[in-house]
Amino acid sequence: MTYRTAFPWWKDGQIKGYQVTRTVKEFGSGLNDHRPKFLALLTDQSIAHIVVEQKDRATRFGFRYVETFLQMQERQLEVVHLAETSREDLLADANECD
Repeated sequence: MTYRTAFPWWKDGQIKGYQVTRTVKEFGSGLNDHRPKFLALLTDQSIAHIVVEQKDRATRFGFRYVETFLQMQERQLEVVHLAETSREDLLADANECD
């Protein structure tokens, strides 16, 4: 299961050797906690592995809480790009929530 906001790192139905069985596209800020598709992924316990493009696109704050909660259910949240988030990206997220 993948949750992604952009596509450059996803090729030929595979991400880092995983076979992608379902892709969910939802554009939104990591500051926005009212994203129905992402919430559906988190509540569907049949999904054992969720891959996101960037940590801050999953959630801007509290990533470790989400990751720990999923691990307690023997599920995994993996981030493809671990790069630092730019200042402009943070400002864009903040403006989107206004």
